[in-house]
Amino acid sequence: NINVKIYNNTITKIPYGGSYPGENGWDFAVELWNCQGGVEIYNNEIIGGAIDIDRTENPYSMPYSTWIHHNNIYNQVSNNNTEDGIILECYGVGQHDVIVENNIIWNKSKAIIFSLRNATSSSNVTIRNNLMYNIGRIADGNDGFGIVVAWDDMNNVTHTFNGLYIRNNTIIAYPGKAPWYGIRI
Repeated sequence: NINVKIYNNTITKIPYGGSYPGENGWDFAVELWNCQGGVEIYNNEIIGGAIDIDRTENPYSMPYSTWIHHNNIYNQVSNNNTEDGIILECYGVGQHDVIVENNIIWNKSKAIIFSLRNATSSSNVTIRNNLMYNIGRIADGNDGFGIVVAWDDMNNVTHTFNGLYIRNNTIIAYPGKAPWYGIRI
């Protein structure tokens, strides 16, 4: 994917009904693999799903490989199941030259997640000026994160960041339910 633009869309997905990834569907509404530069996702309203980006590189030295900005990502109501807002998957290749900014993410258990599957590295990732609120699950508000680096198989996965910038974000828990962390790396 080079110079792909996804913008000004309204995407509505049924709430995720599974208890693990792939059961009764997936929790994302947009999924892109192999972003090679100039990929932009902006001004979208995404209801009931997430943006999932896997394997970003920048071999053509563009200003960014992937830029996710000014999206409104939410569920109508908070779900009992784990649902994400923006997923940055690191499967074989990490995330490189990625900007995530000025998004509003609400009624999700995890707002922005790095999903690690094996030993990889990421570089020059900026997460800034995002508003994340009502973070957590209805059934168990403690299962929630604003920004998290997580792994899928719970093995000792090694991931290296060279330039991870997290700044000027607002993270607010679901009322009466405290998620585990605002930011966990």
